[in-house]
Amino acid sequence: MKNRKRNWFAIIIMLIITLGVFSCRTPIDNTANIPGDINAFDPVAAIPKVAVFAGKTVNWDFSKSIKGVVLLSIEARLIRPNGTMDIEAEYKPTARYKFLAMPVPEKEKKERSTVPLGAQKEIQDTVKRVDYVQIFILKPEKRNVREAGYEGTRMMKHAGMEKVVKAGYRFSSWEHSYRIGEVASPPLSFSLIWQKAIEQGAPSENAVANIFYDVENGYTFEIEQTDYKYTFNLKGDFVKGINNNK
Repeated sequence: MKNRKRNWFAIIIMLIITLGVFSCRTPIDNTANIPGDINAFDPVAAIPKVAVFAGKTVNWDFSKSIKGVVLLSIEARLIRPNGTMDIEAEYKPTARYKFLAMPVPEKEKKERSTVPLGAQKEIQDTVKRVDYVQIFILKPEKRNVREAGYEGTRMMKHAGMEKVVKAGYRFSSWEHSYRIGEVASPPLSFSLIWQKAIEQGAPSENAVANIFYDVENGYTFEIEQTDYKYTFNLKGDFVKGINNNK
């Protein structure tokens, strides 16, 4: 009898351990693995895969295409001169992307065609909505997460790429930015922006910088706690800088 109790006790312990390990390996719902090399993450080269993840929004799914997903900006913090980031570094580099995601035109026309003449304005207002999507690139780690259906919290894996969606904005409020993003050229590599900053006086070794890309205004380069700060237009031409040596 004692042996039987011991066996059941051992089985229960093994189940608890197994469930704990499984929970730690299960990614949080709004996260996914970081695309590419986590120790040499290139925020510009990763745009297509990040955009696919951004397209899986609350209201529609662009998982097979980035059509309808428009990039507004990238914020890369603590990026190296070669244009990459070590997401696992102790100084905690991060990146943030901002997108707008809209319904594909075919879906919009199909819904509108089912509405009788005289009632189409109402359906146009309903369809013309936009999701504002932010994608964060962070160091993967285990986190205590509170989930529906569970008492308390459980340990789960934050896979490193996190999505935050604010859904249902009126398109009219974002149309200007969306139209610019639709026809914008892909961003320049951040290694090129680094090189242009070096030409203006930034150090070329043992330094990391913050680079901000905006689809309307271009690029801002800065090294924290220094006066090395420069702006470049969308073509990469120098605009102004605090520590301009030329």
